[in-house]
Amino acid sequence: MKSKIYSSDYMKTTSKGQLWIPVLLTLGYMLAFPVMVLLMLGNWFAYETVTMEQIRKLYEELWRNGLMSSGFVVTSIAALLNGISHFWYLYSSRKTDFYHSLPVKRLKIFWHRTFMGILYYLIPYAVMEFLAICIGAMRGCFSLKIMGLSLEMLAMHLILYLMLYFTVVLVICVTGNILMGGLCLAGVILYSVTLGNLIGYYRMEFYGTFYSNAACGFEKFLKEYGSPVLFGNAFIVKYGENDFGDMLLIVLAVTAVLGILAYMAYIRRPSESSGKPMIYDWIGVILKFLVVIPCGLGVGLIFYFLPERDSRFIWWIFGLILGTLIAHGCVEIVYQIDFRKFLAKKHHLVLAGILVAVCAVCYKTDLTHYDSYLPEREKIASLHIDFTSAMYDSAGYIYKNEDGSYETNTSWTDEAVSITDDQGINEDTYAALEKIVSSNSRRAQEGLSSSADSMLDEEGWRYTMPVKYTLRSGEEIYRRYSVSPVEFSQLLKGLYGGENFKENRFSFLEIENKYLENIDGSFYDNMNYRLFQEDPKKKEQLLEAVREDLAAATPEEMIGEPCAELSFQFNIPHKPEYYEKTEADGFAYYFYYGNIKVMPTFKKTVAILKETGYPLSIEELDIKGVAVDYWKSGSKYENDEVSVEYTDETELAEIKKALVPSLLRCCWLDYVTNLDVTFSTDDEQLQYDNGGYLIRDKAPKFILEERLMNDGKNSET
Repeated sequence: MKSKIYSSDYMKTTSKGQLWIPVLLTLGYMLAFPVMVLLMLGNWFAYETVTMEQIRKLYEELWRNGLMSSGFVVTSIAALLNGISHFWYLYSSRKTDFYHSLPVKRLKIFWHRTFMGILYYLIPYAVMEFLAICIGAMRGCFSLKIMGLSLEMLAMHLILYLMLYFTVVLVICVTGNILMGGLCLAGVILYSVTLGNLIGYYRMEFYGTFYSNAACGFEKFLKEYGSPVLFGNAFIVKYGENDFGDMLLIVLAVTAVLGILAYMAYIRRPSESSGKPMIYDWIGVILKFLVVIPCGLGVGLIFYFLPERDSRFIWWIFGLILGTLIAHGCVEIVYQIDFRKFLAKKHHLVLAGILVAVCAVCYKTDLTHYDSYLPEREKIASLHIDFTSAMYDSAGYIYKNEDGSYETNTSWTDEAVSITDDQGINEDTYAALEKIVSSNSRRAQEGLSSSADSMLDEEGWRYTMPVKYTLRSGEEIYRRYSVSPVEFSQLLKGLYGGENFKENRFSFLEIENKYLENIDGSFYDNMNYRLFQEDPKKKEQLLEAVREDLAAATPEEMIGEPCAELSFQFNIPHKPEYYEKTEADGFAYYFYYGNIKVMPTFKKTVAILKETGYPLSIEELDIKGVAVDYWKSGSKYENDEVSVEYTDETELAEIKKALVPSLLRCCWLDYVTNLDVTFSTDDEQLQYDNGGYLIRDKAPKFILEERLMNDGKNSET
């Protein structure tokens, strides 16, 4: 019997009734490989602008990315089906007694069934992959590189298959019945994502600096690597980026560990334990707490969101208790198959309740100092900041390739736009961050919101600023801060004094002059104009003047009061995608915009702008009247504002000192809140159609007094 266990006759005998698995997998891999290749090649050949060389490059990329992903989906299904079909008998005491009474050691049975599982997976895979290669060759896309990629992909998928297969076998070997096996398999797939989302929701609700668009730390690990399926998917991503060497070693190690654990659990599994919920009681205890604690916190969070804010805390406590009690009772019922055991093992219930309470207190009081955390300056390798909500533009970085084309990084987290010096971020920047972190920690304790992109509250204008810290250890930490104009000015002063912030932020100014199309300007009359449209040389002179003035500008000048804003439009070449029309030089073109605030100290730029005749200061405007709408804090849209018109020349002179048109608004200037300002330059009839802001430090005393008085009246009302 031992010598025949791997014979073809024995394998045919054991395959009876299970041939549907390779047949089903053949259909799956047919969709994942040949059908995918046919669809993609058909799409590429349908574009008249696509060359054969481009199609070959796209075809190679398909083998590294597309087929790798689609194949992994079917591979995951194969591991699940083969693992269950070959070890399902362990849930039947009659079948277990039969197989374990045979004169064959368990290790032989284990490896024989594993070998059969590999055959059921590998044969359909190899056939369909070979068919996909033939289809590509028929369309002129065959090469030795494709053959190498196909063999490499087969090896990668086989490793991932074994990792998932041993996971399924391990779950079956430590559970004793179908119900518990199904629940544990579902838990292996879904538990980490569910727990990661639960942690994210708690952080979002109780931590004021939590950034929900990017997970980090333990939350990121759970969402990206917490289960074998997620871990395999993360490996697929790394493989597509051709940066999978280190991760491959980890995958091999994890696969080996899972294989050893599955093997040990199988050979040590007592035959008489079939039918029990859990084969090993200590695993059952661990799983119980892993289920009960998140369930208690999750139900508590649901009850926290249901009522109005004033009564949330009481309902949260109620939900925590209810969720812990129900989860513990349900687990005991499943373990003992008896509804009367709902309150069994009360000491476990008490311990779970204590752990749930500890977790809740940690989130409520921020015992982990999440909001007040700032990495030590020496540990920060680089810094990324998203200025979109504050400066109304992206942190895109544009650079020129050796072939003359341009590429852009529009994501604020891209490495190209990192903020760093040789020794990390500078002292001024770090000092500004310390003040921002301290301010946000205080606001979080007071329950003040920081969710809106830009907002008004009792402390004035504030802007949301997502930040990514990359530590020298490689760890990435995300936070989202609510920043005041004063804090922004201090931060920008430190950044502009650094090594590469100014160059990265205004990298569009390095685009060659020949690609410049238009220049638009915004001035103190709150209007936009196209500048020097009929004079290309003048446009280039203006561009050169901006470059020179910007290079010479000090950090203090960069956070001053602007006199204009310029928007440069370039039509730049880039490497074409397969569907894009190319020009004679082989590139495709697209428009790229870059904005810059012009400061009064930009002498060369200002000198050219004066030739346009457009107003570069408020003194150049003949303002006939200013209307100010005063409104109660937080009540702008409740129709309780008080409108006051100012037409007296003395009052207008004072107002003009602080007035800034809305098109020249800056996040680093502190404006008076709880009022709206409009001004008119109409000689015949006042028409307040120009919006503006008043700088707080320059605002007239009578405006501030009127604001406080009307705010008080509205408050009383």
